[in-house]
This record gives sequence, structure tokens and C-alpha cells, in this order.
Amino acid sequence: MSDQIPALELPQISVPCTYCGADPGAPCTLHGGRRVRPYDTHQDRTAAYNATRTTARTTTEEAQ
Repeated sequence: MSDQIPALELPQISVPCTYCGADPGAPCTLHGGRRVRPYDTHQDRTAAYNATRTTARTTTEEAQ
């Protein structure tokens, strides 16, 4: 299936999308959920993923 939807290979697919409501592991959708966004994710999802990475990195650095 990832051959048909390259966005499923992106790391930010591991977090939910606050813009379209896609669950973790599911592709973002366009037009009220009627069409899959096959090549990328919404900016909100990318920002959420980056925030989790920053938080995880900061927590790890503080533990050391």
C-alpha cells in the first residue's frame, strides 16, 4: 500500500494530524476526508512530529 501512498513512509505519519484528524499511521486527507493526501502531510502534523522530537531530545539531554 505504501507504493500507492508514499506519505506513509514519512516519519511524521507516527503522530496524529490535528488538521484533518488522521490517526497515527493513517495518511492525511483532503476535502473533508474524501481524498487521501498521497505525497505529504499537513504542516500541523509535521509541526507536531517535530515538537515530539524536540521534547524527547530535551528530556533525554536533561536525564544525562
